[in-house]
Amino acid sequence: MKVFLIIFISVILTACSLGSTAYKHFDYVVLWYAADYVRLEKKQKAALSAATNSFIQWHRGSELPKYQRLFNEFKQDIKQQTISPTKADYYRQEVRQFWKNIRDYIEPNLAPLLATLSDKQYQQITKNLTHQINEKSSNAKTLKERLSKMKERTEDWYGSLNEEQVQILTQINTKRSAQRPLWHAENRAWLKAFKTASMLPQEERTESIKSILLQTMEPSTKNNYSEKEDWYRIWQYADEQQIAAILKKLSEYEEILDDISNQ
Repeated sequence: MKVFLIIFISVILTACSLGSTAYKHFDYVVLWYAADYVRLEKKQKAALSAATNSFIQWHRGSELPKYQRLFNEFKQDIKQQTISPTKADYYRQEVRQFWKNIRDYIEPNLAPLLATLSDKQYQQITKNLTHQINEKSSNAKTLKERLSKMKERTEDWYGSLNEEQVQILTQINTKRSAQRPLWHAENRAWLKAFKTASMLPQEERTESIKSILLQTMEPSTKNNYSEKEDWYRIWQYADEQQIAAILKKLSEYEEILDDISNQ
């Protein structure tokens, strides 16, 4: 779910994937996403743009070099086919640390932005969030449609998949289908907490909303659901042609990271 004012992290990957132009003009990307939830006043837009630009300045100087180093290490492991479950966990933990770094940056900068929102604006946000969550729950795709989309995204990296890989994707799709009611319930519980907090007095509201938003940036510890073993098995079935396709895709992202860091 896209959540207002945590789009610093929810669209940072989008900006990187779109290239240096989106990253350079990230403040416009943030404002564009924010418009899905609330109509901001001119001063609020200026404050959000300023905060976004400060974030990008920090992110480019502090975080991008870390991304590049880890990216190069990962690419070498793919090339040498030395990815193991232990290595995969190492990369997963490194990426989680990157997200934590972003969360730690945002935490002291979030309250001043939230404090400017009026009762009417919070009503707009809760209305749009409610619509989004209800729409997501009611417009459930079929298992076949979800599998097709998952296959399409995986083939964007691997190229054509073999029979064993498709079977594993089918298993992942079935697991997600069984888990989806729980995810929807978590979304509704989150929305209820957001609505309750949005009706508190301003000072208390700001701190409560801040806490709720920051919680969405933390890894879930509510259940043991995991797909990491499944995705590792897909990697184990990769042939030379698929590995070459992955390396080509990684090179494309490597160029984007280099371009962004040199702005």
